[in-house]
Amino acid sequence: MSTVRTTRELAALGIPDGEGSVVHLRRDDRAHESFEITVGEDIAVFAGTAAGAFRATRQLLHNLRAQGLVPHGRVSSAPVVTERGFHLDAARKHFPAPWIVDLLHALADVGITTFQWHVSENEGFRIGSEAFPEIVSSAHVTRAEALVVADTAADLHIDIVPSLDMPGHLRHALAAHPELRLPDAGGLPTDHALDITRTAAIDFAAALIDDVAALFPRSTRWHLGGDEFVDFARIEEYPALAAAARERHGPRATGFDLLTAFVNAMSAHLRARGLAPRVWNDGMLRSEIVALDPDLVLTWWTNWHVEMRPLAADERAHLGVRVASGSVPCAPGRHPAGDPDALPRSAPRGLVLRLVRRCFGADPRRGRRRGPQAAAGDGRARVERHQRTLARSVLRDRRGDRCRDRPGAVRPVASSRLHRSESSPFRTPSPTHRRARRPTHA
Repeated sequence: MSTVRTTRELAALGIPDGEGSVVHLRRDDRAHESFEITVGEDIAVFAGTAAGAFRATRQLLHNLRAQGLVPHGRVSSAPVVTERGFHLDAARKHFPAPWIVDLLHALADVGITTFQWHVSENEGFRIGSEAFPEIVSSAHVTRAEALVVADTAADLHIDIVPSLDMPGHLRHALAAHPELRLPDAGGLPTDHALDITRTAAIDFAAALIDDVAALFPRSTRWHLGGDEFVDFARIEEYPALAAAARERHGPRATGFDLLTAFVNAMSAHLRARGLAPRVWNDGMLRSEIVALDPDLVLTWWTNWHVEMRPLAADERAHLGVRVASGSVPCAPGRHPAGDPDALPRSAPRGLVLRLVRRCFGADPRRGRRRGPQAAAGDGRARVERHQRTLARSVLRDRRGDRCRDRPGAVRPVASSRLHRSESSPFRTPSPTHRRARRPTHA
């Protein structure tokens, strides 16, 4: 973990350098984010990885912010939900890089491990491009700034999942390349849709992925989108799709077969770059001939249409992370009024807390199941209940009580000395990061 970061965080809490309780970071055989904290006269943190030590210090800082001290005690933590995600739509509305960096710090503070960054939409392409500079919006995150965001996320043990939606949601990019749009379909909108019947359009999609992927060298996952490509309820009314599907896949094939083939091709392209692909669910599992790549992860956001495929038992392997169904905070970035390029009105930390309240702590439909009923099961319900409880604990801890004297409490006094166990790879100053209440992260 970063000594500089921890020192800075303690200074922000008004904890000066000085003599006081010492934090000892000790390495053991705990896996991943698991940790244990023992608070006595000094504080001992046991973790097997840098991520575990980082999560432990977040818990200690929660108590310092809330109460200014940490009571004596012992607590251990292991994640119940290993991927705890946040999706930011930074394409419909521009979010500047410093704001996103602040957001990442706020997300790390409440235990988020995955940040899905949506950079392209019908309304804008919000990240710098070397291969296609003509498609970039005037308000965007530069490539240099994107690398800073990626470095910050890695430092905070957050995995960035770049989100570059295709073959739909490309109106802004295709405005500069109208020759790559899906042909007219008798009045049905196609200005947002890539013409996946053409090799040139497929090559454009792959080159765009390569251009953006270079900015995220540490990322291991990628979101392709795949949703709302055309009006799926009327897909047979797009003559270019219907003709190409029958030509390539036989007389029973439909536009869904072409879409599935495109998603499979882009998934293979991403895997060649070491990125595990994901797509939204609404256009998938609806093809007649072409089978969806069995290793592709579906992220569930809707089953709004009666003709969408239900999730049968043999298809559940595709369902990976259920997003935007009450278990993951989401910042949509929409702008019902005003300038989409205007700076965000909300500070990142306040936004995170409001979203956590909305998604976990203030849902009057708490008992209702959402998302794909057939795949949810009792396990899903238990996870959602756990996550809501977790988030409410975070909010209580962040609000906290006013600082008060408590028996057996460790006072927050920082020291400039460095302490490290011989077996520990972690270095930290000995300020009092203190935590005794049950951990608030999963």
